Amino acid sequence: MTRSPSWRLAVAILIGILTVFLVQAGLTLLWKANGITWGPKNLPYAPLPQVGALSSAFIAGIMGPFVAVLIARRTALVLWVVFLGIGLAIDGFAALGPMQPLPMWFRVSWVSSVVFQVAIGITLGSSFLKKKATP
Repeated sequence: MTRSPSWRLAVAILIGILTVFLVQAGLTLLWKANGITWGPKNLPYAPLPQVGALSSAFIAGIMGPFVAVLIARRTALVLWVVFLGIGLAIDGFAALGPMQPLPMWFRVSWVSSVVFQVAIGITLGSSFLKKKATP
């Protein structure tokens, strides 16, 4: 019995989303091990925690779509829609809600970087796919 491409795509999306959260948690722990922390009750007001938060979110946001493309074995429009939609929804909510006390430049960077994260992740993932030979 062969599995349908839509089944593979659904699994790819779920694992991609899980990857974002796992990478974000892992990178946050690495920063914390070096004395740089932030979180819901500890917003990143100082420059170094801001760099840590932005860079960790950026790397995690790349890894999710990257893993999803590799699992799906294709770059489907639905991957763009799902990762952009979820990323913009979560980061937009955070920027308008819990991150409200932070500077505007930080919140704009936080939300606008989602587009670049998804684009880079999908592009990197697709570069690992086997290219079909053209006659």
